Amino acid sequence: MTTKRKTPRPRPVVLQVSAGGTNPVALQAALRVARALERDFESIFVEDDDLYSLAAMPFAREISASGGRSRPLNQEQVARQMRAASSAAHREIERRAREADMPARFAVVRDEPVHAMREASSKASILVLGEPVTPSGHRELDMLMSCLAGVMGCLLVGTGARRSKGRIVAVIDQPERLEDILKTAARFAGKAPEGIGFITLGQGLGARRQIEAGIRKLLPSGLDVGVEALSSEDPGFVAAAVQRLGGGLLIARFGGPLIPRNEVIARITAQLDCPLLLLRTGAENGED
Repeated sequence: MTTKRKTPRPRPVVLQVSAGGTNPVALQAALRVARALERDFESIFVEDDDLYSLAAMPFAREISASGGRSRPLNQEQVARQMRAASSAAHREIERRAREADMPARFAVVRDEPVHAMREASSKASILVLGEPVTPSGHRELDMLMSCLAGVMGCLLVGTGARRSKGRIVAVIDQPERLEDILKTAARFAGKAPEGIGFITLGQGLGARRQIEAGIRKLLPSGLDVGVEALSSEDPGFVAAAVQRLGGGLLIARFGGPLIPRNEVIARITAQLDCPLLLLRTGAENGED
């Protein structure tokens, strides 16, 4: 008797949320990506176990936003604040998911943030950071990038992110992988009427013409396609090109010329007004 094997369930898009709140652009982009990839969408609210440990210390105090007042901090207060924050996050995520006509699951875990992120990445196809990346957020970026090997990619926003609607814009930094990059961009774009945009980096005139010919050959005729050629990987130039293309999501390869290492991420997200989706090298075909 032959036993029929169950097809593994595709890994979901996972949004990690904390008491700091959920950036609405990150949330909208996460839902957009989940829809395009036809994946489930999950949100995980992380109650910071380090904060509970701190609140157990006899010297722990809560300082007001103005810094003018303080009061003793205990674990019961932290628990109340966490419950209020998770409830608010749940309501907002449910509201946005209904608007997007997407089912959404929500879970709350109490954990150390680094461990929680690693656990989330072990089950995710795309891991989404719910809070904006800041220039001083090197610890968060280091945590996120340490998880990249286990996922297709990571989605994040900077403090200047204002929109997630618009073209999918993909960076072409390896002409020899053009077909994979085009397939990935088309997959994430889905049936979006905005079309697709591409940014070529550091290519000579001959290579640019070859890339543009490949785009015309490999993508469906009639699709609205825009191409910007840049000789520099300067984040400001790239962000300006994304704006000219009407970009709502920039797709780039981590480890490539645009983002060769962690510290560059904060610089480019600070310039972008849309989310950044970082794909690990080898995931340009859009598979887990």
